[in-house]
Amino acid sequence: MQVFRVVFVIMGWVVCMVVGCSRSEGQACSESKACAQGLACINDRCAKCETSDRCRVYGSCKSVANRCEVAAQNEADCSKQHGSDKHVPCTQAGKCGAVDGVCSARSDEDCSKSTVCRSAGACTARKGICIVGDDEDCKDSDVCRQLAHCSNKEGRCALVSDADCLASQGCKGVGLCTKRESRCIASKDDDCKPSAMCKTHGTCRAQGGRCVQ
Repeated sequence: MQVFRVVFVIMGWVVCMVVGCSRSEGQACSESKACAQGLACINDRCAKCETSDRCRVYGSCKSVANRCEVAAQNEADCSKQHGSDKHVPCTQAGKCGAVDGVCSARSDEDCSKSTVCRSAGACTARKGICIVGDDEDCKDSDVCRQLAHCSNKEGRCALVSDADCLASQGCKGVGLCTKRESRCIASKDDDCKPSAMCKTHGTCRAQGGRCVQ
């Protein structure tokens, strides 16, 4: 009997490794390691939406697809303020339609009108939420202009090449046009010469990663 019990446990473990098993409350979770029904993956742990900070702050109190969402009976509910932060799912997150009882992004058009598209490049609708779909999503975003995070990397806008630096305000303004590790610097005089600061203040020479006189 003990042998059969051990075999059953091992078989269950193998199945979980192959197809994945639902995680219970408090267990580690991820996109591929989903939580059990009624729970959501919050800060990499399975938890109840209705008792989470997301519920209190954003009104995201209903568990669906491993995340917490705003409950909604109709489209109008998604244009109302929710939670202590007065979160509006449609204008802020692109979740403009009620789908299966929650506010969801139904199309790229929903996402394109949202704050999260303009600020972080999350302009593509996928599985009810707005995500970064490709490099084009990033290029018109605030994080591209301000931080040179202009390329899609694993669903986020990130700095991956000199081309990202060249597209940023830091390059146009002060000559930070070359990627070095995780930031943009002025590596050569040619980075500085086309910049606005070179033209107005004479900082046209690269030294120590920045443009100087």
